Amino acid sequence: MALTNEQELMLLALLNEKKITLSELPAATDLVADDLMLIRQGIIDKSVNSNVLKKYFMPPASSFTESGIVKLSNAIDSNDELMAATPKAVRQALELAITRSIDAVYPVGIVMFFTENKDPNMLFQGTKWEYLGEERTIRLAKKDASDLKELGGADMATLSVANIPVHTHSFSGTTSNFDYGTKTVSAFDYGTKTTNSSGNHTHTISGFISGDHNQAGGYPRLGRPDASATLATSSSGAHGHTVGIGAHNHTVGIGSHNHNINGTTSPSGSGAAFSTTNAYIKLMGWYRSA
Repeated sequence: MALTNEQELMLLALLNEKKITLSELPAATDLVADDLMLIRQGIIDKSVNSNVLKKYFMPPASSFTESGIVKLSNAIDSNDELMAATPKAVRQALELAITRSIDAVYPVGIVMFFTENKDPNMLFQGTKWEYLGEERTIRLAKKDASDLKELGGADMATLSVANIPVHTHSFSGTTSNFDYGTKTVSAFDYGTKTTNSSGNHTHTISGFISGDHNQAGGYPRLGRPDASATLATSSSGAHGHTVGIGAHNHTVGIGSHNHNINGTTSPSGSGAAFSTTNAYIKLMGWYRSA
């Protein structure tokens, strides 16, 4: 809706004399909301030129207490409180804030574990993460980090003789007590055997001689005292004997008895490898490299 000449003059007078702003026009004039909208959009009567619009109808600069024109800015490091940030500035500030917060919470070198299949390279754009490796457990490095990221160990191990403590195996025992009774050896005829012929020998006889005995020639010796004497037989020379052994056997009483035993066991075992794996839970593990 176009303004009448009277309205234009009245509006110009108010703006010049009282310095009324657009926000005060509804209370100071009879202009309705539609007319004010037309003024703000620059769609007014052609008798009001562009200079008048710039001088009298442009809102003042905005402030904390007054609405008005706000200057836009792409700066993301400014402390100005009277400028408005553009969408670009907002996006850059947000990205910077995210990056700085990630760097503060997840610095380079930090390790993260997940119970789901997550990739921090996708979660935290602009950072670089490396996977710790499959089928591995964690062991703390030296405090001076001289062995950091060193790999080692195995899930399986095989013992050698050097791994076994020095030891022996011994055993002892006693057989059960049992009476085997009386046993007879088998009969065998050993025939007739002959001794060797080296038996040249004499026999010595010690005895007592009575005083009343015959002298040589058979005459008695009377009145002689009794006496002891030692006589020797004549030598019969070297000779042998023939002995008939004949078929015979022997009966042996074994009796109730037992036997003690001892010794060393026979070797056993195969030397197969065995698992050294502890109980575990598997997780996804990443560390930030850049």
